[in-house]
Amino acid sequence: MNGINPQTGKRLGKFLWRESDNEREDYLRQLKSKIASGFYSSDMVLSSIVDDLAPAVSNSIDVEVAG
Repeated sequence: MNGINPQTGKRLGKFLWRESDNEREDYLRQLKSKIASGFYSSDMVLSSIVDDLAPAVSNSIDVEVAG
């Protein structure tokens, strides 16, 4: 399986294209672990976005990034 829905031609989600039950269970276990450790918390997500965007924004307005 190539991860594409044959009926719609659209990509399937990461969970759906897993070939075996073991792969799906491993993916869910990893996802649950990340959620439990706060990987997807709002603060971490926003901080990551700011860190990624700060250099680009500072270049466009001629300001140096503090860091």
